[in-house]
Amino acid sequence: MKHETQAWRWLAGLNWVLAALAVAAIAWCFRIAHQDAEDAVRTYGHNVDSGAYVILFAVIYLVPLAALFAVAGFSFWRSWKVRWYVEGAVALLLAAVLYGFIEHL
Repeated sequence: MKHETQAWRWLAGLNWVLAALAVAAIAWCFRIAHQDAEDAVRTYGHNVDSGAYVILFAVIYLVPLAALFAVAGFSFWRSWKVRWYVEGAVALLLAAVLYGFIEHL
């Protein structure tokens, strides 16, 4: 039983690292959007929607992903019975995000 708990704690740590990476990606998206807005003001004298799509991407795709990774890590750490269902939801959402990203390249 102790070995299983250690493996689950390792998976919890992995989920938290991935949640932290998703949060870093969100911050990076907001930085890119801010730079696009500054470039538009510098170039055209005003800003209408520069960087809006990057913020939309962060909010629609990355925020739920970061939240699910954090919940999955917490569920593994607390040894909840639903931990594998949460991990499955994370895997499905990650697959959907990657499929959508690759399809539109």
